[in-house]
Amino acid sequence: MNSNPTFDTLLTTFPVPADDAISYRPAIFWAMNDKLERPVLEAQLDGFAKCGYGGVMVHAWGGLPNAFMDDAWLDSVAEILAHAATLSLDVWIWDDWLFGSGSAGGKVTANPRYRAKTLRTAIDIIIEAGESIAIPVPARTLATCTFAINKFGNRTGATTAQSSTVGDVIGFTAEVSSRLVVVGWQTISGMFHTTRSHAVFLDPDVDEAACDIYHHDDKDVWSVDMLNLAATKEYLNQIHERYRVRVSEYFGNTLKGFFYDEPKAPSPQPWTDDFAERFAAIKGYDLTPFLPDILIDIIQDGATFNRQLREEAVQRAAADYRDVWTTLIAESFYRPIQDWCRKHGVVATGHQLGDNSFDEMFTGGGLFHKNLAYSDLPGVDSIAGQITPGTFVDSPRYAGSIAAGLGLNRSMSESFAVYGHGITLDQMRYVCEHQVVRGLNLFFCMVANYNREKSFHFHPPELSDFNPVIKQYGSVFSAHIENTARLLNGGRPGRALALYVPLGNFYDDDRSFGPVTDGIARCLTYRQVDYDYISDRDIAGMTQAENG
Repeated sequence: MNSNPTFDTLLTTFPVPADDAISYRPAIFWAMNDKLERPVLEAQLDGFAKCGYGGVMVHAWGGLPNAFMDDAWLDSVAEILAHAATLSLDVWIWDDWLFGSGSAGGKVTANPRYRAKTLRTAIDIIIEAGESIAIPVPARTLATCTFAINKFGNRTGATTAQSSTVGDVIGFTAEVSSRLVVVGWQTISGMFHTTRSHAVFLDPDVDEAACDIYHHDDKDVWSVDMLNLAATKEYLNQIHERYRVRVSEYFGNTLKGFFYDEPKAPSPQPWTDDFAERFAAIKGYDLTPFLPDILIDIIQDGATFNRQLREEAVQRAAADYRDVWTTLIAESFYRPIQDWCRKHGVVATGHQLGDNSFDEMFTGGGLFHKNLAYSDLPGVDSIAGQITPGTFVDSPRYAGSIAAGLGLNRSMSESFAVYGHGITLDQMRYVCEHQVVRGLNLFFCMVANYNREKSFHFHPPELSDFNPVIKQYGSVFSAHIENTARLLNGGRPGRALALYVPLGNFYDDDRSFGPVTDGIARCLTYRQVDYDYISDRDIAGMTQAENG
């Protein structure tokens, strides 16, 4: 993997925020789910301040009647910023009109060139001895080959390349049992929820069965191609630049930064138009001849034996492929967002998809080690009641370790989404403290609905002053978390131990490292040994200390 030659330079030219530049008090996720009116906006901001919150996260949410990034919306954001400044509240902006982030409410991916792509096996057939085929090469084909097979259907000898030119005909007569494999790409998308899809759930005339987030996403919104730098630039133009033009006077003071949520390549085998060329530039060889062997499984007795039976060259190519696509996501999506934010004096933050366990790294979100290297406020999330007494959850340390490795003094967590309506302040305290001791010190608490009567059953709790417990005791919670975070961030412990996360195992499709690494982390944690997670990049940048 090529290292980023400008990374150290960027760290030295961008001023690391001072301890008090961002409040240590929790911020509240503010879901804009109805027509916005200035008196109501100001009254709710007053309420958040009285509850002790240090800031708000402004998010276009289901039920908001505004058109995408229209002037009325931008005017409302300006009104929020103006009043927040009088209350010394930080303001953060959720950087899309949907989640996951990246497609600008579907505006970017209305262009098919910017839609996420995945590798797929277009044709995979067996031709018995003496049989002949003549098949036109399908559109979007990348590689085509034939090879002899054994009784399991697995390759027994060298592959023979066939034409991959669309319009040609693959003509082949099998002398022995053989297999034809054609690999290409197609567009693919994940699930999205926007101001439109969420609004469906608010309609009393919509059947309850239809209010299912897993079946009623925005059907016309595609996932963005995170490996495509041009797509990311268009995303920044559609969202970030519009805010800069309208409210630039608040950048770097009241407006602290932009928050991305769960950007995702909705496939563990992503592709982009110039992937083959960029792969060759990084690894020094052509990947395409290896694609059929990478995509097909070696199966015997109904089980997969890829790692055991693949040829070494194929296994290496598959590992190199994973290394490169995770690198390209970091450098084509996360890095330009950070570059833009740094240029304009605001913070790039958020959390990626797949940051709650090592096993989740096998999804299409990429690798947090690479992605969060391009964050000025590294983050994870804690949702759906993950953190409970007696359960070992160390994922908050992922972001804390990245921040420590980058020399940053702040890192964050999105917390409490889908924790249930009955969440208590003591539970909130426990969840935050659990993360504070792992290096996090800013919490975005989910959720406060602008219209409290239009909340969603799958996004409790309500953490605004509409909740009487929060109204009466929220300021105590906020003050406690502020003091705890500030105290633990007053001086970082002199860590003498690092826990290495072997990314090579991920590239090699070896998931066994996850439970093993978790087991080591658990032993260290319960023996009160402080440590950070490190990866290959951290080791490459290390120098030997005098004591070895």
